[in-house]
Amino acid sequence: KGWTPLHHAICYNNFVLIKHYIQALPTLVNDIANDTDLHPLLLPVVIPGCVDLNIITFLLDHEADPSMENPFIGFN
Repeated sequence: KGWTPLHHAICYNNFVLIKHYIQALPTLVNDIANDTDLHPLLLPVVIPGCVDLNIITFLLDHEADPSMENPFIGFN
């Protein structure tokens, strides 16, 4: 169990890889099967340095679900 390559690409603001992963496997856009239960759309908001409106817009344009709930409370 762990983060998907998409989660890492988002955290490193690697837009080229993000586009590649979503185009190759569109269901990744709503994947929460990782060790922190973080939805990819939440990463750019809660991880310092990850905020990129282009990434958020791209995820939303590719049907990321902003209403998905995450059990995320915060990092220690």
